[in-house]
Amino acid sequence: MCVQPDVVAPEAEMEALALNEVMEAEPVSELVDRTKVPAPVEMMEQDVCIDAADKEVAQSDLNLQEERMSTEAASESQPSSALMNSFISIDAKTPKQLYYEQVQAESDATLQEALKNLYESGFTDFRVNKALMLKLKDINAVANQLLTGALNESQFNAILE
Repeated sequence: MCVQPDVVAPEAEMEALALNEVMEAEPVSELVDRTKVPAPVEMMEQDVCIDAADKEVAQSDLNLQEERMSTEAASESQPSSALMNSFISIDAKTPKQLYYEQVQAESDATLQEALKNLYESGFTDFRVNKALMLKLKDINAVANQLLTGALNESQFNAILE
């Protein structure tokens, strides 16, 4: 086996020597010492010129602040203001409440129970549930028909009309 020595190009050798010289030239601490930190800036007081318009704006700002403070003090002393006494009454019902009201209107207890079970199973259309329960008279048959989509359009329209 023949081993050949590594041959380095003269330009690469010169670059490596130059790099070593630069690295050894100055330590980092000397570079930090030579950097100059600028002196802090001292703030000087400036002359203030106030126009008549500025005085009016300042006076209106003071008036607004006084009004705010007086209304805050009044609201603290009288917590029962008109806004606090007013309230909005919303008599909104959930779909479940509406469905159960229709179920309660039915006279047959077994039909009521079946309709409640159908709603709890996810079948939320009262008219369809009731029509199918009256036709099939079995909750399992109704659920099966609704799940399989066995209703054709004419049957579905007949139920909804």
